[in-house]
Amino acid sequence: MTLRKPYPEVAAHRGAMLEAPQNTIPAYLRAAELGADMIELDARVTGDLQIVVVHDSTVDGFTNGSGKVSDLTLDEIRRLDAGVRFGEAFKGTRIPTLREALEFIKGRRMEVNVEIKDAPVEAVVSLVEEMGMEEQTMVSSPDGELLRKAKQMCPRLTTMIMGLRPGNVELLIERFEPDAVNFNRYTLNEESYQAARSAGVLVYQSILGPNDNEAGALRAVELGAHILETDHTAEILDFLYRAELRPNPK
Repeated sequence: MTLRKPYPEVAAHRGAMLEAPQNTIPAYLRAAELGADMIELDARVTGDLQIVVVHDSTVDGFTNGSGKVSDLTLDEIRRLDAGVRFGEAFKGTRIPTLREALEFIKGRRMEVNVEIKDAPVEAVVSLVEEMGMEEQTMVSSPDGELLRKAKQMCPRLTTMIMGLRPGNVELLIERFEPDAVNFNRYTLNEESYQAARSAGVLVYQSILGPNDNEAGALRAVELGAHILETDHTAEILDFLYRAELRPNPK
């Protein structure tokens, strides 16, 4: 990816999801305002084969509607309110299409991690290429064959494998040859990082959950993480600035 920086980058998980409705343009805008380097988002396909940005398989719980994303049409999804349950200030916020999300991110020269939850990899890669975002985009999945196909379609994409544990890091890297590994709470350790260093791959550390704090961020940076994925975008960026682990733009 052409935007790689010489200090730990921060990926906002589903945007700045603690300050705005997850996986919506307001959440991406807030992440950009805070100074995040990357947006992590989730791609799913609708019943009429349009790609939208939704984490769960259903729209229950975070909109005023219900049903599986794969059973709803794009028009039906566009009519849903994805903000009202977050707060009245976000009432009327809509679920974005992948194209809309990428357009926003491209305009701000950020990177994007597109986690393919349930969408055709061919359609995702074709859209990225159409928008000229090959070198801003990371495609991630626990499905190594999906990643292999994405790389064959577009060699300039960064591919990242998920679902790693200490015992399978070397095996999965060797088998699928990803550009990056998505480490989680189980792989926040020297053994896993050594395997990644030996393979020369990018380390994207999800510090979500119990490690999503200053101690978890520091541990990841000390081990050699290139990117930190967090729900607490503002707090983690502030810590990295105060600890002089990345330059403060102010």
